Amino acid sequence: MRASIDGKPVAFMQSPGIAHPTKSKVEFGCMGKDGFFDDLKIPVR
Repeated sequence: MRASIDGKPVAFMQSPGIAHPTKSKVEFGCMGKDGFFDDLKIPVR
């Protein structure tokens, strides 16, 4: 998983659980805080 803001990389995480063949949803959170996403893209490989 990679995250970027304004096209600049800000985070990277690698885990076998992310690419699991039966993964059915993606959730984002930050220690119980609210957040907003604009122009969210999830490329599928």
